[in-house]
Amino acid sequence: MFLMGSLNVVIVGPNDKPIYQIDLITSKTSISSSVPPSKLKNHLIYSLFENLNPNTITTTTTTATTESKESELKELKGNEVSNPLSYSKKNSNQGRDVLELIVNASLDDLNHLIWNSKSMYLKNLDQFHQWSISALVPAGGIRLILLHEIKNDDGIRHFFLEVWELIVNIQLSPFYKLNSTIRSNQFDTKLKLSARKHL
Repeated sequence: MFLMGSLNVVIVGPNDKPIYQIDLITSKTSISSSVPPSKLKNHLIYSLFENLNPNTITTTTTTATTESKESELKELKGNEVSNPLSYSKKNSNQGRDVLELIVNASLDDLNHLIWNSKSMYLKNLDQFHQWSISALVPAGGIRLILLHEIKNDDGIRHFFLEVWELIVNIQLSPFYKLNSTIRSNQFDTKLKLSARKHL
């Protein structure tokens, strides 16, 4: 079974402001040894999107990881889908706002679970429609959050560890102001390579 899924990587600083965010597309198969996640609780923010009319939503994408996938993605343009979150894949303010709301809602659960878990990696922390939310909470107050559609627990864990290593390297740079937005092309490139490798 060959699935394509979209990913949204958000790095949140200690002051609860995103310091990095990127949308990615993956084309790997779904691999997981875990039980499907259950909803921890229903957020008020989530209930706002429950009654969206899926017939008015269309999908568009920016780029694919390979040339063969670009042709498949072009066929999807303009097609109506029944997924209330499909418009979050658009390069629009509305799509970005929805993703920010989902991340902010998951931060509440994440902040609560940090104290109850001994692990830095929290897989399938929460779920919103077909999107699962996983997180890595290393020392220093930074939280790495991944919104993903397919399950690949081991790949997500390895991806988080590589991204954390990239963040540490950025923070050690004398030209980086701590907890400011990451605007490094080299960071972007390495993160995308890591996502292609693990996700």
